[in-house]
Order: sequence, then structure tokens, then C-alpha cells
Amino acid sequence: MNAASYFCVTIIGTLYMCNVIVGSYLDYPRINFVGEFRADTNTINNDLCNYNMPSTVCKDFDSLGTNEFYFHKASIISVVYENGTLSDQDPIVNARLINNLNRPPPKMVDPYSSVYGMSVHIVEESATENPHVFVEGTYGTTGASYNEFYGRGIGGLQGDSADSALGLSKIKDVSWYVSNSLALQQLKDASGGGALSIKSMLYDYSLAKSEGNFTFGLVVGSIGISKLYEAVNFGGQRLLSFQSIADTNITVDNNDNCEINKRDPSRSKAWVYKAPFQINAEDTLSVDLSNALPYDSEFNLCNLGALSFGFIRSGSSCVELVGDELDYLSLGWMNRTSGIVDIRLSGSHYDDLLSNDLLLVQVSEVKYSESFLDVCEVFTGHSHYAQKVLQEIQYYVRPMEYSVYRLQKDFNENETVQLLVTDRGRPAQNIMLNVTTSAPGRPIPIPANGIVIVDGDSIETDGNGIAEFTFHLQDPIDYPRPYLKPLCSTNSLCTGINKDTQEYNIDFKVFNVEETFEFEPVYVIAFSDPSNFNYREPYTWVDHVQPIFQQYYYLYPVMMTILNLSDYSSVVLPQNINLLNYSMSLDFYDPSYMPVTRDLSPLKQKVILKWLEDPVYSLNNTNCKSVSQPQLELDPVCENNQFGSAETHSNYEYYKSLTEISPDKLQQWHFDAMYKNCTLGTLQQQLQQAIELEFATIPLYLTGLYSIADGCNTEAYQLIRSVVMQEMLHMSQSANILIAVGGRPLVDSNHTAPSYPTLGLPGGVLPKLNVTLKKASLEHIRKVYLGVEYPHETHVAREDMVITNSTIGQFYQQVNNCMSELTAKGMNIFTGNPSHQLKWPWKNNTYGTLHAVHNLSDAQQGIEEIIIQGEGASPINPDYSRDTLAHFYKFEEIVCKRELINVSATQYAYKGKPIPFLQQGVWSMRDNPRKHGILPDTVAHFEAKAFHKAYRNLLRAVQAAFDGNPDKLQETVRVMESLQVHGKRVMSTPIDGSSGETVGPVFDYVWE
Repeated sequence: MNAASYFCVTIIGTLYMCNVIVGSYLDYPRINFVGEFRADTNTINNDLCNYNMPSTVCKDFDSLGTNEFYFHKASIISVVYENGTLSDQDPIVNARLINNLNRPPPKMVDPYSSVYGMSVHIVEESATENPHVFVEGTYGTTGASYNEFYGRGIGGLQGDSADSALGLSKIKDVSWYVSNSLALQQLKDASGGGALSIKSMLYDYSLAKSEGNFTFGLVVGSIGISKLYEAVNFGGQRLLSFQSIADTNITVDNNDNCEINKRDPSRSKAWVYKAPFQINAEDTLSVDLSNALPYDSEFNLCNLGALSFGFIRSGSSCVELVGDELDYLSLGWMNRTSGIVDIRLSGSHYDDLLSNDLLLVQVSEVKYSESFLDVCEVFTGHSHYAQKVLQEIQYYVRPMEYSVYRLQKDFNENETVQLLVTDRGRPAQNIMLNVTTSAPGRPIPIPANGIVIVDGDSIETDGNGIAEFTFHLQDPIDYPRPYLKPLCSTNSLCTGINKDTQEYNIDFKVFNVEETFEFEPVYVIAFSDPSNFNYREPYTWVDHVQPIFQQYYYLYPVMMTILNLSDYSSVVLPQNINLLNYSMSLDFYDPSYMPVTRDLSPLKQKVILKWLEDPVYSLNNTNCKSVSQPQLELDPVCENNQFGSAETHSNYEYYKSLTEISPDKLQQWHFDAMYKNCTLGTLQQQLQQAIELEFATIPLYLTGLYSIADGCNTEAYQLIRSVVMQEMLHMSQSANILIAVGGRPLVDSNHTAPSYPTLGLPGGVLPKLNVTLKKASLEHIRKVYLGVEYPHETHVAREDMVITNSTIGQFYQQVNNCMSELTAKGMNIFTGNPSHQLKWPWKNNTYGTLHAVHNLSDAQQGIEEIIIQGEGASPINPDYSRDTLAHFYKFEEIVCKRELINVSATQYAYKGKPIPFLQQGVWSMRDNPRKHGILPDTVAHFEAKAFHKAYRNLLRAVQAAFDGNPDKLQETVRVMESLQVHGKRVMSTPIDGSSGETVGPVFDYVWE
């Protein structure tokens, strides 16, 4: 009998009572995993000095944290079959467990370490390209909260490094794929293909910035079934606790370095912690000790002597042991079992444990103190004694769904909470509870002007052990975050602090019972505005938005890698307007939701979104941010180069030389074009190379973009960024044409992803151009960027050789010629699925149009836009307007340090506003960054690999959209944000302590 079974009474379709609540990761079957995790949480908001627009930022240990959370190098280590057999031989063993495949990374938000937007995928072990997925699902709206913190401060460990944390959640929307794993098949059958339960225990968290594993730690976990009437964030039917255990000294091996009796007195008195457990079916006791036993300074389990489970029978005074002595000190026990002990119950022990408290005891032949009790059994003629280590709590109260409520609600808007109350694992029926509110760390009640319990503070459980209560926020709320309260009562720095964030605990007490009980509080973090925050239109930057953004600017400096929230001119750039609109309108549980801390009140969010529609600076329209530009000396070539004649490009013989291609370098589609022998197959080959061509420009330009330090060379930064966005549009446009003619665009492959340095671009374009990844400089932009975008002067064909040189524009002209030729022959080449056509994910963009392609005319419009955006409408027309200037001329503006403007009706010249470019505003990145040359286990190595992971996530997201899921192109917007954050980080991370160079982004397709 497996744990999917219930023994319940159902009347007219309604579940009234279950004798035992079953269904969790503690049941059979289950799979165990082990690996690392990263919790890169930003912590700068923990310091009071960072509020109120400080002149200097008080640095915390992870001031530039990205808030990303994910499992790293995690894999399946063992399985437990439905018959209880533990095995490491199942085919799923060694499969990898990864998060957010084709999606942005999940985000962890303090306080209470809640995780948002997380998905789990079990994939094949060996593949790095497009791994086969065995099973996957999402954490859903409840996410995961690591709120069971255990202070394992033993043997000199301190702070978060000494802590471990247990988190539990449900995996929803589960999809199962082909697998030969018996364990997975049993898990699928037991769950009915529905939700799963996942437990993960985090420990050994690194706080040392100088070490390569900074913000990394270790994780062990289990995945099992999940059923109705299981608390989402708290596992097990029952709970072992230290609550009723006296703080007695425990005798340990003299050689043990745990120093249990010398533990830090400022931490919890408990040297052991909680352990959820349950009885599976009728014969197995399963206890999760993963977060219950202390570690020493080397993160080995402390030797607490012989440990066993037992109970004290009613009317008896001796301890009756259950099962064998625990094997917890054996090598690899924690990883192999995920800290879960399974014991087959013999004789009457099943019935005994339904009515008696379970104990974890230390067994000894010596009675060291009066706290040791007699053991009922006699071992080989000798008496034994047992000291209680953990004891079951009879009544266990915990929230059913959320354990942390991050409320963005208006005042008097109700929120209902369900509690699950069990009595030794059974639903506790008709139990009265008292509900109280308090501040975290302060057991005294708070005046009822903050959070209000509706309909009184007494509630009663129903037949299923469920009790409900309702609460809401009330205006005014005047209790700021707890760590600010003592300072804010007397400290002038608190003036003007954003006090619309409040924290409360909702606690519970069981009425009229003598037995012990334990409750898991509900944490409420409220974000609502008092009535005096009732903004009125029209909204302006100065009066409404800047005060909000200014504080986020100081509290989350990592945002500077994307935009400067304190700077009006940065916020109102079109791409940033689009980004803010998009990210602030996402679902609250989406990993890319802004702000990542989810602490913006509904009113302020409404104000910002409304202001973004018309971003007025102030009512008197005075921009105090205006800065005079320096006068710059112009390059003579730029100064003399006026556009309006066929001799325009006389100064650019260098670029012409890059385009010459010899016949032996021509590909099959070139010959087909020469002899007008184009086929659908060669057209599809051309279009695939068009995708690779556009793809090859993106890392090239992104490297230069990321190398520009925050706040420096801002005009050049925006020009390069606009080109990057249009190259992405061009790649998507080529994909749409290929999809339309029945092909499959491919980007996530080692055969199609670009590598650098390289001579020439895909498709035989610019075969003599040395394409290198370097930091932004006027020389690099002049020699490489301008070379890539060089506009072909004329399209004169020779009879013996149609293609004598090859620019990007010429390449696309050949694509156009091939399509036209096939159509003229009467072929219907546009047979692709129209529902697979991509749509540009950026709204209100200025980058151009992504044309859906259904016929030749649509395809030709897309190609025309690619050519004009790249090299201009003609050799004497740069297609001039500030938003649509062709790429060649945008880059030439940077080189010439001036905007290109009209000087007459038909002529243009670089005589506009200055575009300063200072090389000292660029990071000293090494050329052509590769993983080679980076020492392992260093900060440089971890940052480079984190960027590479984000890059591969982007490729997977793009490929998913290209493979018939056009809506998933929206995901690439969020993944691009993550890539930019990591791109900026590798630009600022030194590769070593002596070279003066930084790591730079590694765009290699394969890392290992």
C-alpha cells in the first residue's frame, strides 16, 4: 500500500474527515538529490544609512546581489522505490536537476527568504545541448520559503554560514516525458500525474567575497508525491521538536570538535532542531532529520552517540525503542538518504505511535544524569539508558498555503488564511485557537492600527482539522520594519524613510489543552500607503516618481547595470520606458517582476505606470539635470565627409577590401545564385546562414556595450544598444522568413553559435574581416563595427561572376533574388505554419517592425528593412532620422564624436551635438574572453560561468520560440535582463590580482 491512499469519509462529494493525512516527500516512492545552490540576495537594504538618499553607500556583504537563486551542479543521487528499497542503480540516478530551463533565473527575496518564479527540470546527465527532459514543473504561486532556520553555530561557525534552512513547496503543472526509470514511473503513478512535493535543505553558505564560492552553498533534497491536505511549506504529518526538552548537556566523544557544550549562548538554546515525520501506510516510520542534527566546523554531522527512536507507553516510565540504531555517522549518509530515516515498524508499534509521542533519544550504557531514563529492553544482560533529544509535539499548527504573505493590498481589503491543525498526525477536530499579532522578535501585541483580525481572534477547526481566519490592513499603519524601529525613534536619519513597509507575525495558541503544541507563524509583509500618500494627477518626475526611484537607486545598486533610476534622462530613454512598463506589469510571481523585492505598494505602482505613459519632468518643465557638453576636436575625415554624392565613400577603401571573396570560398548557394539555379533547399540554407550572420554580430556588439562603465560614454552606449536591439530584430526577421518557407531556424547548437576570433562572417560575408571581441574603443569601432556594417556602394554584376564581393546588404539581395526566382517559376514556397510567426516582444519600440511573413511581398519588406537599417537607403542616403539612422552611420557618429545632421536639403555632415567618448570610462577587459586562463574556484571563474549560464539560457529561450512557440519570445526579454546584469559583473571582475584586466563575457557555446 503506497502513500497515495486515503482513509476518508466523503458525503455528497465533500471531504469531511481523514483518519490520517498522507502524501508528501516523506512517502514512497521518492527521489533524492544533492548539489550546490546559489543565493545571490541583495542585502544593502538592511542598513539604515542607505535610506534617505545618502551621499555614500554603506556596503553590506552582497551589496550588488542579483537576487538570483538556483540549484547548481545538482543531480539525483538515489531513489526510494514504492516498496521502501533505497537504490543508487535506477536509470534516473546521476540525472541533473536544474532550474528555469529557457527562463530567467528564480529570485530570492528577503526577509524570510521567499523564492519566486522557480521551475524544476530533471534532465539527462550527459547532454549540454538541448538536454532531454524527464519531468518538469513549476513551484506555482506559493513559491518556496526557507523559513525553518536552524542555528548550527557549533565549533566556531558564525552568522549565516552556521545556519541551515529547510524549504518545502509543491511542484505544479507537472509534465512527464519518456524515461526508462522505474522510480519516475512509480512516482508518476502514485501522484496520478499531478502535483509533486519537493524539500530542499540548504547549508554551508559562503559569505567570503574573496573565495570563488561566494554566495554558494550546499543542498540536499527529496521529491515525492503531494496530495490534498498537505501544508505547502511544511512537510510531514507530525513534528519532533526541542520545545519541551530541557537544555541539558549532552555527552559526546572527547575527540569530537562540535563543542556542543560551548555553543554560542546568543543563539538558540537548541543544539538540535525540528524534524517532520509521518507513518507511511501501516508499517513505516519516516523521519526527516536533515535539518535537525548539528554540524561541526567542517560540516560533518556531530557525533551525538548512539541515537534511536522510541516512545514511552502510557502508564510506563521506560523508553521503548523503535527500530535499529541510526546510521547517521556513516560516510555519505546525509547525501545518500537526504537525511530521511525509514524504519519498518514491527509488532504493535504502528498502533503505539498513533497514541504516544515519538522520541529521538541518545542511548548509553551509563546513566550520566537524572535526565537519562531507563530503556525497557535489556541488551545482552546490560541495562541501558536513554536521554531525550527530540520529543513529538502533540498539536501541530501550520498554514496550508502561504507561510509568508507579501501583501500589495489596499486598506480594508481582506485576506483569508487556512490553517491545518493535527493531533499526532490526525486532523484535530473542533479545536479552538487564539490568533494574535506581534512584531518579529517582539512577543508583545501591537496596537490594532496596523493589522486587524476580522470577526474576532478565536477560530475553530472543522472536521478536516482546517481553521480559517481573515485579516486586513488598516490606515494608518505606523510600524516600520523591525530593524529600523529602535533607531528611528531617536535617529534623525529616519526622517522621510519610506514607511509603507510593515512586518507582522500572526501567532496561534491552542485553547484548553494541557498537551504541548507547536505553531508555524504566518509572516505578513505589508506594502500599503497611508492616506497622505494619495497622489493626484498630473504625475511628474520631480514630485512623484523620483522620490520612489531614488530610494530604489540606493537600495538596489545592481539596477545601475540596466538603468539609472535616479536619473530622469536614463529612465525616459525609450528602451527603459518599455522595460519598466513591461517588468512592472508582469505577474507578481514572475521571476522578472519589478521591483524584485516586491515591496511597492499598489498606489505607487499605479502612479509609476501612469507616469510612464507621459513622463513629464515637472510642471514648470525645468530639467535640473541638463549638463553642458564639452567642445571636441573632430577627426578631419569626419569633418570633411559630407554625404550627397557618389563619391561619398571615397575615404573607405579599407572597408571595400574586406568584402572581396575568391571563388574557392563560395558556397553552393552562391553558385546557384550565379547560374540562376536556386532551389528551395539552397534558399533554406541561405536563410539559416542569415540567422547565423545576425547572431554573429550580437555578442560582438554586446561585448563593447557591457564594457562601458555605468554612467560613462552614455551617448555611445545608447547608440550601440540600439544596434544590438535591431540585430535581434533582424535575426528574428530571418527566422520568420525561414519558418514561412518550411525551414527550422537553429541557434542553440554548437554548429550555429558563433565563436571568436574569426575571419569573416557566416554566409561568406566580409571574408577578410578579423572579427574579435574587445572592449569598446574608437579604434575597435572604426576597424570592426564599421567593417561589419559597411554599405555596398553599387550592385554592378559581371557576366562571369555575379558576386565579386559580399557585404551584408549583398547577402540579403541574393536571398531576395532566390525567393523571386522560385516564385517566378510558379513554386509556392511559403508553406510554413503561419501560427509559428514571431512577434516582436518590445512594445512601443523604436527599433523597427518584425514582419510576419506569409508571401513574397512580406519577405521582401522584411529584407528591405534589414538592409536599410544596416547600411542606409543608398550610398548617399543614411536614412537619416534620430530613431532610424542606419547602423554604419550610428557607429561613425561615435568615431566622429558628433551627431550626423542635415546641412542642406540633400547633404548630411557630422556637425551635430558632441558625442564624447573617454577610454577611461571603459573596463579594461581582456581581448577575446575564453574560459581558458581563468583559475578554477575563484570569483572570476564563478562569475564567468554564471554569465555563460545566462547566455545559454538565452539561446534556449530563443530556440524554444523559433521551434513553434512564438509567445516564448517574450521570455527572451527577461533573460536578456539577466544576461546584462551578469555581463556587467564579468566586466568589473578582475581576472587575477596582477594583470589589471577583467574577465569579460565568455560567449563560447560549450563551457566544459
